[in-house]
Amino acid sequence: MMRLNRLIICLVGLFGASCSHFDQPPLANRYRSLDAPRDDECRSVVISGFALPAVDPEKPTTIGNLDGRGQATLLAELSKKIQDPAAFVRAAASPLAPTQSAAPIQDNTRFKRRVVLSLENRSGGPADRVAFARILLELPEAGDHEFVGWNKLQTEFAQVDVAKLKRDERATRSLDTKVSGSYAGVSAEAAPRFSEEQGLSEEVALRQRYVALTGTLTSKHAEILQQSVSGVDLTGNVVIDLEVKAGEDEVNGPVLVTVVSNLTDKEGNPTPQEKVSIATKLVRIADADAAPVEAAMALSYRIREVVTGDATIMEGDDVVAFASSKNCPVTSKLVLLTQDDLKFTTWQLMSTDGDSLVAVDRVSGDSGSSHPKDINMESNVEAFELLSWMMSSSSGGELRLASRKLYLCPYAIDSVEACVPLTRAAARKLTVTDWDWNWTRKPGLRRPLAAPEN
Repeated sequence: MMRLNRLIICLVGLFGASCSHFDQPPLANRYRSLDAPRDDECRSVVISGFALPAVDPEKPTTIGNLDGRGQATLLAELSKKIQDPAAFVRAAASPLAPTQSAAPIQDNTRFKRRVVLSLENRSGGPADRVAFARILLELPEAGDHEFVGWNKLQTEFAQVDVAKLKRDERATRSLDTKVSGSYAGVSAEAAPRFSEEQGLSEEVALRQRYVALTGTLTSKHAEILQQSVSGVDLTGNVVIDLEVKAGEDEVNGPVLVTVVSNLTDKEGNPTPQEKVSIATKLVRIADADAAPVEAAMALSYRIREVVTGDATIMEGDDVVAFASSKNCPVTSKLVLLTQDDLKFTTWQLMSTDGDSLVAVDRVSGDSGSSHPKDINMESNVEAFELLSWMMSSSSGGELRLASRKLYLCPYAIDSVEACVPLTRAAARKLTVTDWDWNWTRKPGLRRPLAAPEN
């Protein structure tokens, strides 16, 4: 009897042991197994890029940005000038114009560029993804161009749920047997029952993410690093804002620029001469003949190749192999600044015969010789506004800007004695022309009179 009982116990034990283990795919792992890594020889991932001006729009200042006292003062001033209720409400709700002031020195050798770099995954597998990328931008060591900063190294990190997958896997095994036997005239019977259920439930959320960037910056090198997390492919665009300093043109610059304001009143009528505001600023200019400013690109990466298991979204059942490449050269260079970006042009008032330029008496703080300075304006709009003011001025004699006398000076004679006072009649014979300071001169043009001295 004892031997029979031992037999039954052994049968039940063997069955239970066979049912106690289920083959569970390791879906929660990063992969099922890992093959030996290999050199990809720069075949699976390529990079391209371009640069645009980086413009950060400024938020307009409204009455809501002022404190209580500022709001009260603004409303009081508006009530003195605007009687119509509807117009008063519109004026109070309008953005406040910032105070314009001319900085004494303007650096036109520094440029903010928005660089867009695109990673393309050319691997053949549908589940292969770029897991790591190192992008290197390099300026020529021999030139004067350099990187001076970046202010958008890290993109916004966020995630958006786009789908959810849920997998339920259950297995049930049972044993319902009857075992009987006899020994030494004694009968024994057993009816063991065995049942086991194992379950595996996994929920996978598919997400689109903005991957954080890190990197280092020196005067000649910009290095951007990307490291993905599980399920995220680095294929796509990387956007960074770089500040680039171009080599300075110390032969033709800096340029003395004239800033004239308050030429008309609120009704659009010409302002009297004594109420016109005039200032100057020095503008440092880039060497446009050294353009374009280009950066060589190199790419290092690691790609996660799925050998088997790409039929499922979950990565835990994948057999993967990592393929890497270092310092893959890129044939085309990244153009950061073109010659048009580096060009600096001013606008001048010239006689229609092309022989004379309009100049103004030295402004306070201006260095150099004692003769008048040519008027160089930063835009043609400003130049035409000044010309319109001259032609419509109420002065019948010599024209002045804020009590500073205006002159008409011969183009090729650097002598104050050759300059004659400018009148409204002479102003009616003027035109607006441009002068290119730091690039190939137009045929027949000469350097303007009284260029700023260093």
